[in-house]
Amino acid sequence: MFTNVENNKSTVTLLCYLLLFLVTAIVCLPKVFVLDTSGIDGIIYSSRATYAAFNNDWFIQGETTPSAYFDHPPTLIWFNALVFKILGTHEFNSKIIIMVFGLLCVLPVFHFTKTIGNYETGLFAALFFLLLPRVALHMTRFMFDIPLVFFVSLAFFALYQLTVQRSSKYFLLFWIALGFAVLMKGIVGLGPLLACVVLVSLKKIDWKSKYFFIGFFLCVAIIMSLDVVYYVNLKSSFWKQYWHYQVSRALSGANESNYQHFPIYFQELFTRWLFGTVFLFIFPWKVKARKELYFFILLWIACFVIPLSFAKKNAALYLLPVNPALALCAGVVIHEVWKTNFYKKLAFILFILLGCALFFFPQQRLKRQWVGMKNEVLLGNWLRHASEPVKRVGFLNPELDKRWLEYYAAALERGDSIERFSTLTTESSHIDYYLVSEGEYNKNKNFFDVNGYLMSDQYSLPAPSSLHYFLLKR
Repeated sequence: MFTNVENNKSTVTLLCYLLLFLVTAIVCLPKVFVLDTSGIDGIIYSSRATYAAFNNDWFIQGETTPSAYFDHPPTLIWFNALVFKILGTHEFNSKIIIMVFGLLCVLPVFHFTKTIGNYETGLFAALFFLLLPRVALHMTRFMFDIPLVFFVSLAFFALYQLTVQRSSKYFLLFWIALGFAVLMKGIVGLGPLLACVVLVSLKKIDWKSKYFFIGFFLCVAIIMSLDVVYYVNLKSSFWKQYWHYQVSRALSGANESNYQHFPIYFQELFTRWLFGTVFLFIFPWKVKARKELYFFILLWIACFVIPLSFAKKNAALYLLPVNPALALCAGVVIHEVWKTNFYKKLAFILFILLGCALFFFPQQRLKRQWVGMKNEVLLGNWLRHASEPVKRVGFLNPELDKRWLEYYAAALERGDSIERFSTLTTESSHIDYYLVSEGEYNKNKNFFDVNGYLMSDQYSLPAPSSLHYFLLKR
């Protein structure tokens, strides 16, 4: 595919970057400007970022839930809040950081695989990575998984270089990447540390180096910086609360509707990720000379699958960091097959296309139904695209979450306010608009008539809710 590479390395590398950027854009752009009504976690994190951006309170969940949150490190939420402050709370702006990390994720996969093969191997692996289930889907959702994948990939790349080149300077990259991986999504970012312990125990890595200790202290400083910020502002430890709220409850199964048995993550790996894991079985058959690499790939996967299996909950997204390892494996196998005759190439291309049809495209259409979230999404989006600018909106429904309504109505971006009222009094008449269901309107019709509120627009929620809402204007 590539000729005279030695004489044109920089040009070939630039062309590979451009190709990967183009493919990533093609995969992501169709979902960038689309209102995402299926990702409940992304809604929660975006609403937290929105509240932080416009209320300058960086630690609590929002006005509806005025308490600090410890389910995940808030690093990305804070960065996204800064984006909202500068650019506003448009749907596209909530995805900027994640899209940047999505593009960055492809580059370590390309370089990692290129170092163990060539440019073709790196391209095959990077392109395959983009086709793996849920990867492209989460490149356009404001969640912590894609940034986690990026830093985990860097950490494992450093580990592999430590086993091959024996250059102790890679310890700096490993520890720094590990620290930021933990800052992205907490304890799951420690997967590379388990791999490091195994490789040191097997004497594949010599840890007796000044860079090991310098990197270690840098890693601790990065992780504990969050505790410093929390102690200065809240006089509490984030990681202590995180352990109690997230880790210990996951291990004990607290607040889970049903306990999960031990091999749940193995089941996830060989069902949802089957398109990628099939190459783990082809690798030892087609690439017999790369036993050390095969062991490293298996170790990478095991460092996530096995520890996560001890949690009594099914959070399959925590397996996303194994996708670069699957892509690396697939890239090497595909390159080996690519050197064979035309018919084998054709059969393999058909296999890839069949895998996309069975696993990639259905995953892109997955929609999680959660009625309590969907009402705010639909009503907020309706207010955002109202025929005339809506200013100062009041609502009565206690089941609607104010944060999500504000976020999807882009209210704070436009300088508007959305207020909840439990009862309507004389003081409630300062509101320009009211968003009320038909039942609430009939119940408070006298108030609206006396204060001169007239029907401006109406909207019906789809089944199963089927509630009819009125937008009243004074």
